[in-house]
Amino acid sequence: MPMRPGLPTILLCLCAWPLAAQEAVTLPSGLEVSMHEVIWDDTEEIGRFRFVAPAIGAADFDMSTIARDMRRLCRDIAVARQGEARPDWPDVVISIASAPTEFGATDPEVVQVFEGFTIDEGDCIWSRF
Repeated sequence: MPMRPGLPTILLCLCAWPLAAQEAVTLPSGLEVSMHEVIWDDTEEIGRFRFVAPAIGAADFDMSTIARDMRRLCRDIAVARQGEARPDWPDVVISIASAPTEFGATDPEVVQVFEGFTIDEGDCIWSRF
């Protein structure tokens, strides 16, 4: 069966992400996150980088620290990975949830935070989405 253009890249990304999902990253605030999944949204041309950090579900978690952490995730992870997989796409969404969830599903027990960014010359500029 012939492969469609772009399919090898998609398969490569799907195979690589489970390994990345097991690795934890400690952010500037001290928050520890792990990769949940990356979704390449071909309709919107947005890379959706989804992370899990159980600590954000705690009642005493200080959400004021998370904006800097999300920009760091964009700069340190999304810029390179989106540049390899979808170099023409300028926009990414970074999300952090207190537990893994299915994309698009809501769960009142799970805290989720989202930020949109535009990649510009290797940096992440906050943007509304």
